[in-house]
Amino acid sequence: MEQFFYNIWYKKGFSAFSLLLFPLTAVYYICWKIKDIFYEKFNMGFTLDCPVISVGNVTLGGTGKTPFILYLLTFLKGKRVVVLTRGYKGKIEGIVEDKDGFSDEARLIKKRFPDVVVLAGKDRYKNYLKYRSNNEKPDLVILDDGFQHRRIKRNFDIVMFDGTLLYGNSLLFPSGPLREPLQIVNRKANLIVIKDGSENSISLLKKKFPAKKIVNFCADTFKLFTLNGEEIEEKDLQNRKITAFCGIGNPDSFKTSLKKLGIIPNIFTTYGDHIIYTPSILEEVIKSNADIYITTEKDAVKLTKLWDSSKKLVILLPEYKLNENITELLNI
Repeated sequence: MEQFFYNIWYKKGFSAFSLLLFPLTAVYYICWKIKDIFYEKFNMGFTLDCPVISVGNVTLGGTGKTPFILYLLTFLKGKRVVVLTRGYKGKIEGIVEDKDGFSDEARLIKKRFPDVVVLAGKDRYKNYLKYRSNNEKPDLVILDDGFQHRRIKRNFDIVMFDGTLLYGNSLLFPSGPLREPLQIVNRKANLIVIKDGSENSISLLKKKFPAKKIVNFCADTFKLFTLNGEEIEEKDLQNRKITAFCGIGNPDSFKTSLKKLGIIPNIFTTYGDHIIYTPSILEEVIKSNADIYITTEKDAVKLTKLWDSSKKLVILLPEYKLNENITELLNI
């Protein structure tokens, strides 16, 4: 079902099926508008005791929020940083550890930056207050997937778009992938970041949001690791039977990254975003009898205890960079 909507929203544009969903889209818009008016008119939302940077989007599907947060954190070493995340599809809430039960994005952030406090839970404001009752004030809070989270006020709003998907058919959910009308970006965003933007996609965003600063977040280089952290060379994948698999919001981005490396998998299998891997699912994966299996870092954090060590698993890690100085853009 997820793949069906993905194809309708992003690949086929407007369709008769989207038209059938218009009544539901109208209801969605009315609910969104009431919430928007409520928060704006009554100046709702809570102010934290430190600066807040939100990294979010206006579309359903992957736009590179987690890679961007990881990139941002590399410039914040030495600062006390708290990441507030909803922990989507995680079974455990609270202070995140790299263990089963926490959401995959939260675990990935914690694994890469052990000294950063990551708090997961639906009530992000309550989680922050609970943390602060026993800990020092942080220098900065990063609000993960925070553009629609109006309960916490922010000092800087970053909105991300995928360079291939952009805003799909430009329609609100469920007729399209938009979580909010696009005009909200002009009203609220301080910075637009496009992941792997082309000249054409950047030009389209500049026309849509002429008053906004737009920067490109690209992966031009990649690293390959085994599950135990050993780095391997691209040549080790040449002339081998390869099965690629992933469960991420935009699987085409993974396929594109493989293509940039010259890797054309014999089999490419996708699962729903935030998939919970089970032994039976992985049995299906390894039935291909590939020489090498390759997946994303986000998937790999969930496979450390499940993967059959007799099968070679490779993790593809894109190395993203921003085309401008992030510390100057955010004044950090």
